[in-house]
Amino acid sequence: MVNFSTKHTWLFVLLICIIFIIIATFLLDKVGENKPTELRVASVGVPAIVKRGTDFLCTGVRQVVNDKQNLYVLYGNYGVVQAYDLNGNYLYTISLYNHQNGRFQIAAQNGFLYISDKLDNLYIFKAGEFQTFQERDLAKELRKSIDFNNNSTSYIVKSSSIWKVDSQNKENCIISRPFFLVLLQNQLGFFIRIGLIIVIGVILLVKKQ
Repeated sequence: MVNFSTKHTWLFVLLICIIFIIIATFLLDKVGENKPTELRVASVGVPAIVKRGTDFLCTGVRQVVNDKQNLYVLYGNYGVVQAYDLNGNYLYTISLYNHQNGRFQIAAQNGFLYISDKLDNLYIFKAGEFQTFQERDLAKELRKSIDFNNNSTSYIVKSSSIWKVDSQNKENCIISRPFFLVLLQNQLGFFIRIGLIIVIGVILLVKKQ
């Protein structure tokens, strides 16, 4: 039987661990805002394309889309998109200016990759090359033909990693990322952090008893 002092010692240790996890995830969010040097973009309309492999570990996956040739992964809300072949082999990274309010979206249609930034400006890429940039007002008509909600069904996100689903619904992990990044996934990460905060509250109440 665990005595009173031992029980409260373990609660204190658990409390410290949970606080550390929450602080660490918020710090990772901040680190993500200050992207690595090679991914920093100074202004709207001029993207950076990096061929060298770079694993953007400061955030979770926001969106996954694919066409017949490539798989595109949008990370968090920092304007970072990575391209892979359909087997998960890295191809290149696209980085956009991200110091705006709003959210990024991506779509892959007819051989083109479309990236909408936080101000609804539109970046267009083909075969890993930047094609053109359209400001929001000019992009209105083109946006009507782009489905930014058509997320991939052949590639899914589980525990922050990306899995390929075959015709028999078997899943195979093709892009493995650290499990802790699930805390930075969009809504899931938010609810996990809220849950951890609730746990802290419960622990504090138990300690007072």
